[in-house]
This record gives sequence, C-alpha cells and structure tokens, in this order.
Amino acid sequence: MEIDKQLDLQLHSQRFHDTESGAMEEYLPIARAYAQTENAIAVMSNLQANVSHIYYGALGERLGIAKRGTYHRLDTIWEEEILRHVHPDDLRRKQLGELNFFNFVRKETPVKAQDYLFQSMLRMNDGQRQWVEVLHRICYFLNTDGQIWLALCLYTLPYSSAIGDCIFDSSTGMLYPISKEHLQTLLSQREKAILRLIRQGLPSKIIAEQLSISIHTVNRHRQNILDKLNCNNSIEACNKAKELRLI
Repeated sequence: MEIDKQLDLQLHSQRFHDTESGAMEEYLPIARAYAQTENAIAVMSNLQANVSHIYYGALGERLGIAKRGTYHRLDTIWEEEILRHVHPDDLRRKQLGELNFFNFVRKETPVKAQDYLFQSMLRMNDGQRQWVEVLHRICYFLNTDGQIWLALCLYTLPYSSAIGDCIFDSSTGMLYPISKEHLQTLLSQREKAILRLIRQGLPSKIIAEQLSISIHTVNRHRQNILDKLNCNNSIEACNKAKELRLI
C-alpha cells in the first residue's frame, strides 16, 4: 500500500542505537504471551532490523490466516498477511488513526509514550465472505532520542463493539476518543489550502501571494504538514493526503 511504503521510508530514516537490536529478545515474550492468553494475533515489529514477529492465537484460525500456536517471521514491519483481511474503509481509517497517534506519542517522553495505546474496531474477512469485528491495538516503544524503534500490534475479539477509535492511557485509564471528524482535522484548513496549491506545483512565493501571507508562514505550514503526515517531502505529503482523502 502506498501509505505504508511512505511510512516505511520515514520510519527507517530514524536514528537507532546499536544496543536496541539485542534488546529485542526481551520484548518477544510479551507478544507471545498476548497470543496465548488472549487468543490474539500479536505482531512485534523491529523497525531497526525491518523484521516482524507474528504469534497466532485462536483468532488466527477464525480468520483463516494461521493455526493457533503458529509463529511467522517476516522481513518487513508491515503484517500484510493480516492487513489484507481488513475492510478497505476500515484500513484507511486505521491508517489515519495511527497518524494521529504517531503525532500524539512523539510529543511524550520515551517512558510515558509506552503508557499509550491506540485502539480501533476493524472489520476483518474470515475467508468465508463473513466480516468479523476485531479490536486492533498498537503501542510504540521509543529510544532515548524519541525515535520509534519498536511497535506492538494486537488483534483480538472485542468485549464490546462500542469501544470506538481512541487513544488509551493505560497508566490512568483515560480515554482520548478519535472521531471521524477528528481524523479529518489532522490538517488545519490553512494547511489543506497550502497543500492543494503545492499539488498544483506552485512555489512558496506564489502561494504566499495568493493567500496573502508571508513566505515564512508558508514554509512553517509546509514543515507542519510534513511532520503531521510523517513524510520526507512535499510530493510524499500530497500523495498521502490524497490517498487519505484529506484534500
């Protein structure tokens, strides 16, 4: 998927510590335990090594992906064998939510960031043309430089279908709901206007003249857009915003 490819480039441009590679062995049992105790599908992705470790509980069998107790190692941080079962509309919403979560978490310290989870409800195909409601949760682990080097994704059957998309602080029990309207406000109206003009190939000087603002303000908005969409350049930002239907 185009969005995943763009995120992949951004995430792998981060600076990692050499010691983080060895620390991976400390985290794998966590994913394995979730799969066993919650019958979940647990994905532990190492962004530094570009590797994912997937442990399947009973949910894997229900979705027709893999038998309970199965372990897969993938040479990518994207669990495509799972994501292809997600309803396309829910997959786009999940990606938008994770962008919000990315911007939310990176403002926190590495210790506090681990307290937060992003969760959303997904419709997933069981291989028999039946849709199963699945609760998706993700948490990030940051290094001392504030870069995300490890991600844990969980897919489980929900206790309730009324949870909705939200960010959850596991240390306080606080919920931060993310509505459909909130997802669409990832970019401000001014940022959307500037991004539309960027898509037309206009330079900052012309954009500033058309919007009656300074070039400095245009450039500041451009940087904010890149940060919010987790992109390296304006072309990536335009493509991602279009695919996410933000513009």
